[in-house]
Amino acid sequence: MDYFDIDTARRLYIPEKPDTYKNQRGRVLVIGGSCEYGGAPFLSGVSALRAGAGICTVAIPHNTRICENQPNALIIRELPDDGTGHLAISANSPEISQLTEHADCLVLGPGLTTSDSVVDSVAALLSLPLPKALAACPVRPSVFAKY
Repeated sequence: MDYFDIDTARRLYIPEKPDTYKNQRGRVLVIGGSCEYGGAPFLSGVSALRAGAGICTVAIPHNTRICENQPNALIIRELPDDGTGHLAISANSPEISQLTEHADCLVLGPGLTTSDSVVDSVAALLSLPLPKALAACPVRPSVFAKY
């Protein structure tokens, strides 16, 4: 597994030209949230936009409450859950396939819990062929053995 540090960021930073538009600035997919921590993925999404991403999609479990004042700049999608607001999805589900088709990178974890369905979902999502950033992500150590 590769790690991203400040030196890598400095090497990769390319100042934006004034005539760029959102599809040229990168598309971030944030998967996170739960019934307990519904706001966390939105904070990550706003951070991605402020850092320069052109489009950010926030995907949350179906039974997660959405605050009325979420930024309009975020695209919000619902994912299957276990019925209680905890993520329950496989990496090859139609929902994930559709979301990852339009994403350049994945932020995984903000607001997820450690329920069994979530930990299993995270293990599956780590296999996606996208660059990933893990944010307080519930991962069993055995999952990292694959990387």
